[in-house]
Amino acid sequence: MQDLVSPSRETFRRKVLISIRGLTVEFRIPRGILRAVDNVDLDIYEGEILGLAGESGCGKSVLAHSIINQVDPNGYIKSGKILFREEVDVLSLKPEELRKFRWKNVAIVFQGAMNSLNPVMRVGEHFLDTFLAHQSKEKEGKNQSSFSAKNRESDIFSKAKELLSRVRLDANRVLRLFPHEASGGMKQRTIAALAMLLEPALLILDEPTSSLDVLTQKYLLKFLLDLHQKTGQTMLFITHDLAAIAEIADRTAIMYLGDIVEAGPTEEIFYNPRHPYTIALLNSIPSITGKVEDVHPLPGPVPDPVNPPPGCPYHPRCPFSFDKCKSKKPSRFYFDHDKFVACHRFETK
Repeated sequence: MQDLVSPSRETFRRKVLISIRGLTVEFRIPRGILRAVDNVDLDIYEGEILGLAGESGCGKSVLAHSIINQVDPNGYIKSGKILFREEVDVLSLKPEELRKFRWKNVAIVFQGAMNSLNPVMRVGEHFLDTFLAHQSKEKEGKNQSSFSAKNRESDIFSKAKELLSRVRLDANRVLRLFPHEASGGMKQRTIAALAMLLEPALLILDEPTSSLDVLTQKYLLKFLLDLHQKTGQTMLFITHDLAAIAEIADRTAIMYLGDIVEAGPTEEIFYNPRHPYTIALLNSIPSITGKVEDVHPLPGPVPDPVNPPPGCPYHPRCPFSFDKCKSKKPSRFYFDHDKFVACHRFETK
């Protein structure tokens, strides 16, 4: 078995953009308290594309929304810290500071992007309104857009046309449309372009390809990769599509029942998965070269998040579980500073 090492801040070679520590998010529902994010620790490095995968309801979107401190009314962030560039505690920002932080420093393409546009505003007005609401007149710090103070509106529309064209839309036509005049896929790509308007340090994409046909999905992934290669744009890419993660992500984190159970370089995750849940996810994907008999559905039902099982939350579905799995939640076991698995099978004796 490979020797395990503990993570040390001195071993980090890359700069941490977002540092999440001990994040717990809960929701009040009629049956009780649902813990959607369970004591999560996660770093997002500058200049990387981090893929986040897992079954529906595992907490991926809640984690993403928490990064900009935006939780549904029946939910609350119970504990934890979210640090931006190790200086700004996002959860401590006052309302006005938080409003300026969003979109300018961290922008998100929501999973329900089709409903994110104001129905009484044209698309062009959304770009103008977003800039005026989040961008100060004076340039401050490193993370600033390239708009000049003079001819500001003209600069905004020029940038909007460039971004819309890059996501394969007729910019001159789309800017004049009301949201109801655009298709779901057009609105999805419009929101993606809008999220990049202020050149945020982190771009969060929550299921960005869900409403797109296969060809447009491929084009969007290529656009995101080109953007990343040209500008070094940091991204958090959330999806059920493991093939998309394999194509775009530098590093991948696997989430199960509110926690990250495995993370590491994408190639490692796909070719040398360690957590039984990661293995099950990969075995559920059809392969163009493999046999149909090798494809297996995920075992057992998803546990009730209001009454999660004791010990390791995956043990009721795990073919490798033993007694300890049923009574004690596993700690993380590190193979490198950014490569770990939470599974009792990897404990050192």
